[in-house]
Amino acid sequence: MPNTIVSILESKGFSQYEFWCLYVIESVTLPVNELIDHAADLCAIPPNNRIKTNRYIHEVSMAINSLLAKNVVQIIDEAKLDAIKRYLKENPSGGMPVHGLPQLNSVDFTLDGVKLWLSAADEARDPYQVCCPVFLQPNTTQQQIYATDKAFLDDYLLEIFEINPNQTINNITKIGPWRELWWRRLPEGVTITLEEITTGHYKPI
Repeated sequence: MPNTIVSILESKGFSQYEFWCLYVIESVTLPVNELIDHAADLCAIPPNNRIKTNRYIHEVSMAINSLLAKNVVQIIDEAKLDAIKRYLKENPSGGMPVHGLPQLNSVDFTLDGVKLWLSAADEARDPYQVCCPVFLQPNTTQQQIYATDKAFLDDYLLEIFEINPNQTINNITKIGPWRELWWRRLPEGVTITLEEITTGHYKPI
């Protein structure tokens, strides 16, 4: 049976509840109460069953305390946010992260936590690390889309615009190193700007 991130972390002494907390943090930084709620939902089978989810609230709360004690995660305050900004300044990579900086009072990885998670993901060959995900950076009239691979971005754009599969998407720009999150540095990628049209949909520009 192949290794998974959860099995690798369990071999290092982490519980399944700690895994679910880290799984949420990998995607989004949330205040403690919201993190507890999201991770408890993921523990529940089926998900979003509140009666069942409530059984996991205590376990997830204890897991967060454990991760804090192990210095795997941190609650962001002004000092920790300044430390992240210094880290980015000392390790430049194509400007600010696509998803911006973590919010104050949210729970995020520490650098030790980043090393732990990325090491486990690499050992498990987690699909998220190799599936060329797309990231959106929207504003009022445009969306900037980032991806790690041009072929994947082509397929994504063809799907969302329902364009003829034989048509080529223009204006995709190759970029060098960039960051999705402050701690996830990607060696290269591609990006395209989409402009809102009157129908409320977007088109490549």
